[in-house]
Amino acid sequence: MRSIKRLFYFVGLGIAWTGCRRSDANYAALAGKDIQCPAGTQLHYEPWGESGLQAVCSMKHGPVAIAEYGHIQIEGQNEMGKQVGTWRWFDKSGKLVRTAQYNSTKP
Repeated sequence: MRSIKRLFYFVGLGIAWTGCRRSDANYAALAGKDIQCPAGTQLHYEPWGESGLQAVCSMKHGPVAIAEYGHIQIEGQNEMGKQVGTWRWFDKSGKLVRTAQYNSTKP
């Protein structure tokens, strides 16, 4: 029984390790493409297929809420890749520590 548990443990480790290695290889392949995103967009990576990875240029648009350590740290709005409206920053206790107003870049 003990040897069977060990076998499953090592097989599991092998699968996890292979998955990580495969992911690293996918990232390396995409990073080697030196993808340049247009102004106002950002490059990010997201899962694709069963174990693949895709590089995507995306534009930030819409509401933004950023949490860290289980608390909201930043709230705001993006419009076509630019910060607009009122943005708020909070400390770990949820106390408002900063606000900033950003103007829309519409013509």
